[in-house]
Amino acid sequence: KAEHLSTGGTLGIINETRMARRLSRLIDPTTDILHPHDTVAHHVAYFYKRRAKKTPSVWNMNELAAMRWPPELLGIVEDPAFHDIPARALWIKKFMVYLKNSYDTFFVWKQDTITVFDTFHRALLKRFSGCDAVIVPSGRDTDRFVYSPKQPAKRGERLELLSSGVFLSYRRFEDILRALPSLIEQGYNPYLTILGDTSTDKKYLRALTALVEELAMQDRVKFWG
Repeated sequence: KAEHLSTGGTLGIINETRMARRLSRLIDPTTDILHPHDTVAHHVAYFYKRRAKKTPSVWNMNELAAMRWPPELLGIVEDPAFHDIPARALWIKKFMVYLKNSYDTFFVWKQDTITVFDTFHRALLKRFSGCDAVIVPSGRDTDRFVYSPKQPAKRGERLELLSSGVFLSYRRFEDILRALPSLIEQGYNPYLTILGDTSTDKKYLRALTALVEELAMQDRVKFWG
């Protein structure tokens, strides 16, 4: 049984490592290839490969494991007046980012191949871990999603807009909200649906809700969580 341990606080990294080691023991020892996605999963692959050294691991990196942003941007994107982020001195945040990244780099180096979605994350990986990556764009099932030529929106007709993502400030949902009055002025009839877990940043959700009220778009915007 792989017991779940708390990953919060100072001991969070240690508990993640302990769970990764335990989970690796549950993988079939005859597995041909490992394909971990996102963070922590590549830790599991590392521990599995200690027992099955010849099994390759292809890590699909969605974001650099130990950090959302380069340290020099922390003061901008992690403004505690706007986000639910612990109020610590900026130098402490930078130090923790470097510390976590140094720790995680050990597991990154143990992957046989790393894939990313774009040049931005490939450059970030190279900069902070010294590893190269292969760009593999997200694929789609063409049987389910058949190509159809894009049709321009027609003025006056209801225009459905959809955006999604876990609520974090770098999603920039406010940019979409501020575009709605402009669309209306141009004769369009937009309605916006935003999908994504709002519990990740309640303060950001409150700011977006206030913006919707300021723009008088309550009837046109829905946050579905």
